[in-house]
Amino acid sequence: MRNNIKIHFIYIIGILLAIIVTLLTVNWSGKDDLVKQISFAASISSIILAALAIIYAFFSSSSLTNTIGLFTNASNDLDKNAQIISEISSELSAKVGEIPEQIAGMRERVEALPSEIKEITKFATAHPGDIGETIKRDDLIDALFKISSLRGLEALFIVTMANDTNYAFILEDVDKGIKGGGSAEYYYGFITAIASIGLIAFTIKNNLLNITQVNDKIKGQIREVAFSRAKRLNEENADSLIDVDFSESLTLIESYFSEQ
Repeated sequence: MRNNIKIHFIYIIGILLAIIVTLLTVNWSGKDDLVKQISFAASISSIILAALAIIYAFFSSSSLTNTIGLFTNASNDLDKNAQIISEISSELSAKVGEIPEQIAGMRERVEALPSEIKEITKFATAHPGDIGETIKRDDLIDALFKISSLRGLEALFIVTMANDTNYAFILEDVDKGIKGGGSAEYYYGFITAIASIGLIAFTIKNNLLNITQVNDKIKGQIREVAFSRAKRLNEENADSLIDVDFSESLTLIESYFSEQ
């Protein structure tokens, strides 16, 4: 860049020196029409400069118009983005406001587990002839499907898939894989309760849960029952601001064990 400036400076100085030498060597006194020539040259120079000014103004105006257009478009984009951000902020505020309710609902479901177990045990106690490894009474299992929460049905689906695939698993790993964690204790409590009335059987060693037996009716119907419950919950919560797919966990459970 500096070399280019030096080159331009040298040839500009050279041109100016050549002009000065020419002006000094010309015999201006011998030219009678000198004034006319100077006037003509000034006129021509004025015309050329005016033309250059007009051309420059035209291109400057065009460039300025384009620049203003770019600024206008950028301003419009900013307005649109600001509006989108405002809408997202409003939706986020509404969703954040629902988080305590969702947490309270989760707490209620966890607290409801003992009552679910109590109801199942109560029903089983009322039918002592049905307790054992070969329980087959449909009304007991129908009652189980009816009074169990979706989390309970998920637990039944887990043990069914594990038994079908003959896969021993760590319940915490399954829970993290399908829900990110938080439901393992609920699942284990539910599985233990169902095993206590003979509907399933399992062994556990080094945290590995091996489902050795599952009632035939549970194995045959749990998928349909669980997905139907999830579908009903999705319909009931269709107007909720928080987008929750209640069947997602069931789908992930199925994928988890199918890949083993």
